[in-house]
Amino acid sequence: MRVPWDEDEAIIIVDAFYQYKNGIIKKNDAIKSVSARLPEMAIKKGLEIDDVYRNENGITMQMATLEHIFSNGEKGLRSGSKLFRDTMQLYVDNYAEFELKKERIKSEPMKERFSNFIRSHFAYGIRIASPIEVMRLRKFYSEDFGEECQMTDEEIKKMLFDSCFIHDGKGFIIASETEERIRTEIDELYRQGNEIIYYDELYAKNEEWFYDQCH
Repeated sequence: MRVPWDEDEAIIIVDAFYQYKNGIIKKNDAIKSVSARLPEMAIKKGLEIDDVYRNENGITMQMATLEHIFSNGEKGLRSGSKLFRDTMQLYVDNYAEFELKKERIKSEPMKERFSNFIRSHFAYGIRIASPIEVMRLRKFYSEDFGEECQMTDEEIKKMLFDSCFIHDGKGFIIASETEERIRTEIDELYRQGNEIIYYDELYAKNEEWFYDQCH
């Protein structure tokens, strides 16, 4: 099954290629890393893939096409892929933008992992401004992942604000269907002519149902 490469995949393989060229990792490790990561990304995007999707042989061949572009045709395999050429040009001409795109790709699975972690340990919400809660979060993180949480307190708070539904100073992880129900109810209130929405009243009205969705 042949699936065209997308920009996210191109960013991942180009980044690994330059890590290898800059002596940060060995070529074989770069190939293995990309081959392991791209199928995971495809599955999360809902793609149906087979056992040979982005396998090490395929990644080795694509690395050779990147070498051809990198060496101005002196080495590697010739490729007409505009996507790879544009991605490598972005790395050279505007590394800051390349890095932003790479960080976006990295942050998506991190956010999902963080959400699952919060849901597991703070089913009834986490008080975002509480130093004690942040200490508990760090303790649970170390126990779950076998490493210290490297984020600063401010970075943890930002991740909580980005990942959680906030009410009364507490962050809750809610399902997308729950968020959609809340948005639908707010839209209905606006359609009924309400110009100001009192979120505390909306929450109080649905408190029992809301808590059922959080755990």
